[in-house]
Amino acid sequence: MRKSLFLLSFLTLSYGVYSQTNTFPADGNVGIGTLTPTEKLEVNGVIKSKSGIFEAANIQAAINASDYKDWGKYSLALAAGKVLNTDTNGFEARKFQFFDYSATSGGLPSGSGFTINGADGKNKLSFFNFDNGGDTRFVLKSTEDKYIVQMGDYDVGRSDNNTGSDISFIQMFNPNSRIAIGTYLMYKPEHEFIVRGSGWFEQEIITDSKIGIGIQASAIPADYKLAVAGKIISEEVKVELQSTWPDYVFKDNYDLPTLRQVENHIQEKGHLINIPSAEEIEKNGVYLGEMNARLLEKIEELTLYTIAQEKKIALQQIQIKELKEVKTKNIELEKRVEEIERLLKK
Repeated sequence: MRKSLFLLSFLTLSYGVYSQTNTFPADGNVGIGTLTPTEKLEVNGVIKSKSGIFEAANIQAAINASDYKDWGKYSLALAAGKVLNTDTNGFEARKFQFFDYSATSGGLPSGSGFTINGADGKNKLSFFNFDNGGDTRFVLKSTEDKYIVQMGDYDVGRSDNNTGSDISFIQMFNPNSRIAIGTYLMYKPEHEFIVRGSGWFEQEIITDSKIGIGIQASAIPADYKLAVAGKIISEEVKVELQSTWPDYVFKDNYDLPTLRQVENHIQEKGHLINIPSAEEIEKNGVYLGEMNARLLEKIEELTLYTIAQEKKIALQQIQIKELKEVKTKNIELEKRVEEIERLLKK
């Protein structure tokens, strides 16, 4: 009898202690480890489960929502972490949130997304995928709430996509951003895109800055866009000159130097007129377009010299022919004179 009374007293005491932290009302909120639950089920402790299913807070309300605040509030499927702030419509922003967006009467797109928020309640990491909006986007922000990286896809059906095709994009907003492939992020301070290995570009490479091959961009002089420290092999090179092409040599008013002037300049300077010396080339290099123009100038001058010499030679040939004819006539006259003299002697 005493054992029965003791057991009954123990069970009564245990229930009384247990009931101080748990409440199981017939309707309303259920609390485990708390007597003041604020949700349908509130557990003050660790929950262990082999699986779990989470649905949006209020699908019907989300469907009927016409603005983003209500739409996000009722589409919340999972939230974790402490409350960071409470919106005017009662939505509590927590550290981690997962949303299951439903198509709405207000034209808001359906889809899903998650956010990781900072202590200020603003998104630091977010991902959204909207089914009928054609927008998949991943966003990373700094502690100052500034965009660091944004990547995603714009569907061709979006109203703000007028390219006629789907667009995939990656944006890095910080002017000091770096992309490193196959190596550490910080390679050279002036490099923003680093690839350790080969690369392939099927279409244009466009830059308003400089390109250096085998040379740092900082070593390229201010007036140059491309620098190559090494040999170049190419099937074809086109140089577009901004200066005048030297066809002016063939103009009537061109002051063609005489060969004597050319000779004197070579003897005095050691190089052709209007052609840089070896010392100048060693110091300043060769400008292909300008040098080709100057060489063509010399070729055209040589052509004029050759034409003039050809004319002179042709004239001399005529004169030689005339002299030969005169000589032939003189020989014939001499023979006649000799014949006359012989006859006279008889």
